[in-house]
Parts: sequence; C-alpha cells; structure tokens
Amino acid sequence: LGSMANERNGRRGESAERPSRILRPEPESESVLQPLHIYAYGVARNRMISSARRMRLPLIVEEDLGNAQAIVTLKNYYRRRPKLIVDAERRGTPIYVLRANTVSQMEDLLATLFHVDEDAD
Repeated sequence: LGSMANERNGRRGESAERPSRILRPEPESESVLQPLHIYAYGVARNRMISSARRMRLPLIVEEDLGNAQAIVTLKNYYRRRPKLIVDAERRGTPIYVLRANTVSQMEDLLATLFHVDEDAD
C-alpha cells in the first residue's frame, strides 16, 4: 500500500501536488540609506548619536569639519555668525539650525534628512 501511494504520479518519492515554482520572499522595498557625515556645532553629540541609533539611521558625527557633508547647529550659535559658520556658508556646506538642543528637535531633523518617518523602528 505504501509503495502505491508513492507512485501516484508515476514517480517514486514525489507527491502528486508539487508547486510549479519556488516562492521566495520579496526583497525589501526600502532602499539602503547612505551614511550622512555631519559636524555638530554646539549640539549635544551624544543626543544626536543616540537619536540616530534609536531611529536606526547611518549618521556619522565627525570630529573634523573637513570630513562633514553638513553642519548642525543651534539657533543661538547661528545668529552669532562665528567664523566656522560663515566659512561653511561660503563653501556651500549645508547648515541645519535647531531651535533647541533636544532629542525631539534632533529626531525631526534626522527624519527630514533621511526621508523617513520619525516613529519608524
């Protein structure tokens, strides 16, 4: 009897209902985010880094302004027009100004820069 069950479709060991193709999971539609190198001027680096980690974003806070793609600073620093800010503006380096040195402000900025939803985890 067991031998006859295996020979249903004329082949040993194969069932009569075999999938016509193997289904593979679809690749994730999310694109891989490129790391963003920023220079934090007057901004709490530890908060910026922990915000990026929590949001799972590839943010690199640079120690050297020359390696940064953008500058993040606070409104009161920006208004004083320090040489670093003036030079960066002349070079065309993007400058992002936060109203306050809070995690909320940083997360809003990161969500905008990386084009992601703030609450996405």
